[in-house]
Amino acid sequence: MLNLSKTYSREYTAWLKIKNGCTKKDNKKYYLFGAKGFTICKKWMEFKNFIDEMGILTHDFDGLLIADGFKDFNKLTTKWAKIQRGAKIKDKADLQRSNKRRLIKPVVLTFSLDQAQHRFIKSQAIQKSNILGESVSINDLIRDALKIQYPVASQTDMFGSEI
Repeated sequence: MLNLSKTYSREYTAWLKIKNGCTKKDNKKYYLFGAKGFTICKKWMEFKNFIDEMGILTHDFDGLLIADGFKDFNKLTTKWAKIQRGAKIKDKADLQRSNKRRLIKPVVLTFSLDQAQHRFIKSQAIQKSNILGESVSINDLIRDALKIQYPVASQTDMFGSEI
C-alpha cells in the first residue's frame, strides 16, 4: 500500500497544518484558524481527497493561501502559493484568475425581502443555530432552500459543496 504522507511530504505537511489548525483546539495555530471560524471541507479531512483536488505542489510554491472573505478551505477558495510574510490573495477575482481551470463561475443572485420575511428567516436561522450549536446565517438558510428547490445534478456551489 502506498504511503501518501511520505510520497507527498510537502503537500502532506501543508494539508496537516490547515487540518489541525482548523480542527484541533490544542494545536499551536488553532488561534489563527479554528478559533476565528476557519474550517476545512469535509472531503479534505482525508489526505487522498485533498491531493486529488489540489494536485502536486510545484517547486515554485511552498504553501496554501485562502482567498480573502472565505473561511472554508476547499478547492474553490484555496490555492498553492509562494508564502511570504503577510502575503494574501488580494480578492476573490485574483483567486479565480489564478485557478481558472478549477473554478466554476458563480452566479450572483440579488433579491429583497420585506421586514416580516427578514424577521422570519432570521428567527429560523437563530433556531437552527441553537439546534446545531454553531452559527447559521440568513444566507445559509436561503442557499439551502435554493439547493433543495432547484437542484443541479453533479455540480458544486461556490463553497465546494455538492448541490
